[in-house]
Amino acid sequence: MYDLENIEKNIIQDSVYNGLNLCRTLQYLKEEKILSKLEGGKWGLKNLPNNFQKIVQELIDIYWNSIANNNLKNEELKEFAKYMIEKINAEINKMSEIWVFNRHQIK
Repeated sequence: MYDLENIEKNIIQDSVYNGLNLCRTLQYLKEEKILSKLEGGKWGLKNLPNNFQKIVQELIDIYWNSIANNNLKNEELKEFAKYMIEKINAEINKMSEIWVFNRHQIK
């Protein structure tokens, strides 16, 4: 989770690394399976809203082909990062609620 600190700034500096890590982090929280960056991106293509498909596909294309050219706009990347952080935080909150609930059940 350390990589997610300052993600809205960091996604501009290294969009592929940070964008694909956001996908794999959300996937892990939902499915508890560790994926590579590429697999996380493919998961994102199947599971994220349509308005983020272009971003994820371009991140995968750049990662897979090692292309330095990034046509993504900073505002698109920031919007993507903001959405992903909201979803990641929601999953963490769900896990916390389940943990607290289960902890009270044990007593």
